[in-house]
Amino acid sequence: MSLASLLRPLLAFDGLVAVVVLTRDGLPVEMIGHGLRADALAAEVATAAEAARRCFESLHMGELTRLRVELEHHEVMIVNLENHYLAIVFESIENYALVFQIVDKSRAKLLAALGG
Repeated sequence: MSLASLLRPLLAFDGLVAVVVLTRDGLPVEMIGHGLRADALAAEVATAAEAARRCFESLHMGELTRLRVELEHHEVMIVNLENHYLAIVFESIENYALVFQIVDKSRAKLLAALGG
């Protein structure tokens, strides 16, 4: 199953801007959506996610699994997929728990598609 088909259920959410799968070093692997440059988004999300991951690991608080960032005009959800991250960008979202539930249900298939 392709990454795009695994991510397609996220397209049903109102306010979705983009869904990007990226490597830990910030290279885009797959993008669905519009309005943002995948290469720039991937690079910046990787920087933020890696900083958060290193921060909490150095505090011995455990591995980063998910990160949610609320911005003035957007909300970004970042999911750790071992050697990759999944970034989901919304203009607004009412039920982020449902988004995470969908991602969690497809996690094993996402990891398999990424070679994990």
